[in-house]
Amino acid sequence: MHAKTLAEPQKHFVRLRLQVQAEIRIWGDQIQLYRMLLNIISNSIKYTQPGGIIEISLEVENEAAVIAIKDSGVGISEEHLQQIFDRFYRVDAARNRADGGTGLGLSIVKAIVNAHGGNINVDSVVDEGTTFTITLPLKSNGQTDLSPEPLP
Repeated sequence: MHAKTLAEPQKHFVRLRLQVQAEIRIWGDQIQLYRMLLNIISNSIKYTQPGGIIEISLEVENEAAVIAIKDSGVGISEEHLQQIFDRFYRVDAARNRADGGTGLGLSIVKAIVNAHGGNINVDSVVDEGTTFTITLPLKSNGQTDLSPEPLP
């Protein structure tokens, strides 16, 4: 996955901010972590007007990787923020599968984050954008089992 390639048709500006001094290793299932990031980045692209900004950052805090995906998109109103991780929930009920949404994407993201012992937060302002912040534990030197909890 290359965020710039995904965002190219919409002419989005993608900014990558790596605030780490060396390579980091996240404990987990590479395929599921990829799926998690792809889902959030795809949502940012989908809900940001052409020419918008998407910023992806990575830093380390308290033995955890902190990944933030911030966009200048349409935002999510306060009334919907508490439900966006629920299965089949869609902010715009008028959207249907043909328009590209089943309402499962963010519930899957949350399940992946939880299975990896992490957490996810969202901050959003309507007409200004949304930031998803994911915190995942780093692999410790003594860790031998790299299998996260099974997904539900």
